[in-house]
Amino acid sequence: MSHQTAQQLTLGPNASSSSVEDLLVGRSSSGSDSGNDTAALDPVYITLAETARLSSLSIRTLYNWIQIGKLTRERGLRKMGNKCNIEWAVFKAAIDSGGFE
Repeated sequence: MSHQTAQQLTLGPNASSSSVEDLLVGRSSSGSDSGNDTAALDPVYITLAETARLSSLSIRTLYNWIQIGKLTRERGLRKMGNKCNIEWAVFKAAIDSGGFE
């Protein structure tokens, strides 16, 4: 994975929640530091399909939330051209705080 300011993360179908969380905060799956002190500060973008899988929501729900204005930039939506990605840390914080109810 490249250490650019913004990273696109693609997760395999067998990724566990703990390994996903480790990857999303810039650590290896063994729990050791990646050696890049800024890795945890770099935003990580994932697709809507990956967001749906990690958050146990349907992809249709995410598209509906975008359409009605419930899923916004403040809650992690990042539009890149005509493609939508999610900044996972922002989205997860919004979900955990009950920001979508």
